Amino acid sequence: MHSALSVRPESTSEATRYLCIAARADESFGSRLIGELLYTDLRAVAPSVGIDLRPVLSHGLAARTQWRDRDISVLLVMALSLLIAPVFSLVSWFLLLPLLGFVGKTAQNLGKLRVLLAMPVVIIFYFVFLQVSLEDADTGYWLGSSWFASLAALVLFGLFVRDRLRTRQALVGELRRDRFPTRPLPNPQTSPALQAKIDEVCAAQYGNVTVYGEFTPFIGNGMRVSDWSFALPTVVSGERPHDAENTVAIDPLELIEHVRSRLALLGDPAGRATDGDRLHGLTLDDRVYVTGTDLAQRPELLPTRDRPPVHQVSSALVGEIAGAPRGAARHYLCASVPSWGGEVVATTFLHFSTDGRMLYLECACTILVPLARKYHEVDRLTDQVSPEQILWTVARAATGLGTAVFGTPLRLLRGWWRDFRAPTRHLGTLAQAREDLGFNYGAQLSIRELGSLEGGLFSQREQQQHLQNAFGISDRHPWLQYQNYFQVMDGRKHLKLVERHVLAAILDFLDDKGVDTTEFRSRQMTILNQGIIQTGGVNVVGNQAVGEQATANQQLSEQGSAKGA
Repeated sequence: MHSALSVRPESTSEATRYLCIAARADESFGSRLIGELLYTDLRAVAPSVGIDLRPVLSHGLAARTQWRDRDISVLLVMALSLLIAPVFSLVSWFLLLPLLGFVGKTAQNLGKLRVLLAMPVVIIFYFVFLQVSLEDADTGYWLGSSWFASLAALVLFGLFVRDRLRTRQALVGELRRDRFPTRPLPNPQTSPALQAKIDEVCAAQYGNVTVYGEFTPFIGNGMRVSDWSFALPTVVSGERPHDAENTVAIDPLELIEHVRSRLALLGDPAGRATDGDRLHGLTLDDRVYVTGTDLAQRPELLPTRDRPPVHQVSSALVGEIAGAPRGAARHYLCASVPSWGGEVVATTFLHFSTDGRMLYLECACTILVPLARKYHEVDRLTDQVSPEQILWTVARAATGLGTAVFGTPLRLLRGWWRDFRAPTRHLGTLAQAREDLGFNYGAQLSIRELGSLEGGLFSQREQQQHLQNAFGISDRHPWLQYQNYFQVMDGRKHLKLVERHVLAAILDFLDDKGVDTTEFRSRQMTILNQGIIQTGGVNVVGNQAVGEQATANQQLSEQGSAKGA
């Protein structure tokens, strides 16, 4: 078995760039990125379709350093404020900062910068309120100076504004479309152990083995939008279908190679496919999928329980699994068509096997949707920071200001504790893996999929429903990140084109082998007509036929509806 047209994902793709933006600007995404890829022991890495993880991790680590510097500065100001004016510091944090945050959030929700004029009003009202309420009070040490505490609160606000401006400078200078990837990658200081982990993760994304941790095997490829499967008797053409002696022996490896060769013509610029049939960027890969809890009996996939499972196996082993699929490991021929700079990826998974005189055919289709809309805003930024952009930076920094300030000690403590506990946690994980033969080595999260939905707020069921809405099952507008109507159409088109050529290739193969294809032709027409939705009235479907000697007849019933045979 081999991988025709297998091309390493380009580190210059738009999908890679937007994930770098997410790692640099979205603190929630950046934390999950580093935690999932660099601080998980023995767990496999989910495939990263159409992206390069190395620049994403580099920008994520650089952002983590910046956020830690900001949090340390915030913590020092908080400690100094508590030391000089304990009570007034707490009053300003619980009153002034939430009020400023409310104004900033309101300005963003309404999209009106003039709302920020309320900030000076809030600050003035706060000082007047303090002076009136404390006019006759005895301000001792525990109360301290109200002016100092209020000034410290504004300094905290300024630290978050400065952090936003630093992030903006990094985005414009390194990650804008006209400057990526011409600028060198950030080089954060890392330990040799962490650098080795980065190299291991980046190498794993190019392997041909996917070890998945949840129920669905196709992690990293988006959500499944359609599928079909059926078992086909391989009886000789013209013979009785129930005569077991008149069957044709089918080699699944031969069928896989035939379908691959047919699809390879679509993606090869030097191939025989016409421009209308060619699928630019098509990649074909043979992949082995295995659940992370069933590796105890597969030493070729898990040589030692003290290390993550292998991410690359020999073509001979892939062929062995494809020819005799048993147990938890399965082979799929994966045909991926990226578009829109790798932001939309349509993937078709094909599995063929035989059981006695039956040929089993399976096809599953998935779609990776574009990255979240907020990550595209960097392309609107200019080199010069206009007064309007500064005001929007202030509004974004003010949003959730109270929560961000109070969460600073916890963020620092969590990061330091994670680094401190890493060796002990690793030893605990090793002990658990040695003692539990059902230990789950599978990947739990795909960074590429996480970046497709805002903050990962949607559940798997909601994601599936939104994709079904986008692909015509419902008229509801999907809550997805599509920037353009044609992104949806291109995803549909690429899945349909690959599906049609796959069916035609299978039909030609069966005809060449002398197999009776009557049942296959019937199922083929059903599959090709799956996307037709009747909403009332008369709907006439054009004749469709694929492969040599294939026919499609059309009749109009008495009720006025079109029927295909």
